[in-house]
Amino acid sequence: MPALFTRLSRRRELLRIPAHLLQEAVAEGWSKWPLETGGILLGKPGPDGHVVTDLIGPGPEGRHERYGFTPDSDWQAEQVAARWATDSNLHYLGDWHTHPGGSTRLSRLDRSTARDIAAYEEARQPNPFMLVLALGRDQTVRVGAARLINDRLRRVVVHPH
Repeated sequence: MPALFTRLSRRRELLRIPAHLLQEAVAEGWSKWPLETGGILLGKPGPDGHVVTDLIGPGPEGRHERYGFTPDSDWQAEQVAARWATDSNLHYLGDWHTHPGGSTRLSRLDRSTARDIAAYEEARQPNPFMLVLALGRDQTVRVGAARLINDRLRRVVVHPH
């Protein structure tokens, strides 16, 4: 029995995201290339992982830079409130962003952002997900994600469906 427990405890967590939402994020990323963009992930916990049900972009006043972006926080808050008004079971799961010409590896700033989210009481998310879309110069897209657990970002499996 101990070997089975060890195997199960090492299993990576699953983040499910509908293909159309993933494509929406990718399209937003290419529209800002070679600058970064991103937004918010909303969803629900499921029996075999969390499910992203909604994606919110950077907003009209978002600022996009080569190695970072600043969202239009007021606009995002309005969007989240509107979605919660129609589905109070939604959870803020974390953030998504792009790495133009980069990798899915999370940067020091990404790690700091995850910790800030976890510490921000209004987010009600002590273990946020960070979804990264690496947009390659050769038009490739790689997807990676991690979740902050015990103050460490741990890789999760992203499953488009």
